[in-house]
Amino acid sequence: MIVVSDTSPLILLAKLDMLHILASLFGSVLAPEAVMREVGHRAEELARVEASGVVVRRMISNSTAVQAFSVFLGSGESEAIVLARETKSGLILMDDMRARKAAESFGIKVAGTLAIVVMAWEKQLIEDGPAVVQHLREEGLWLADSLYQRAIEEMSRPEPDHTLRR
Repeated sequence: MIVVSDTSPLILLAKLDMLHILASLFGSVLAPEAVMREVGHRAEELARVEASGVVVRRMISNSTAVQAFSVFLGSGESEAIVLARETKSGLILMDDMRARKAAESFGIKVAGTLAIVVMAWEKQLIEDGPAVVQHLREEGLWLADSLYQRAIEEMSRPEPDHTLRR
């Protein structure tokens, strides 16, 4: 399955030194140039993303579509959606709600950083899921209190609740 990423999952997982879970879950992840430029505003995270070997830069072809999305989305989100459409991606990684809705309107399956962590926890790639979720919140991932509590409760159960994978 082809997976495309927007900026925030890459930055957040880089901050927590957890980019390896992307490799374990998906093999590699495509990122358009605009996403890599946005990651590049944070030198330490860019170095981790590049060193991980997980993220593959990919140019988009349809700049007209990017311009259309850019009316209401940022350049990284716009290029990520266009790249997902061009590559017939099975999944796009993004956290921004407006961008997620735009991607879903084109039939693209979306998973946010929280869903990535839950998937990794379910596959036993990380041990202390609740601590990782807390760190994500501390690093800037906005989560509604109800979703945060649900994730913590989910990762405290012996049987996973797969409804958190969005």
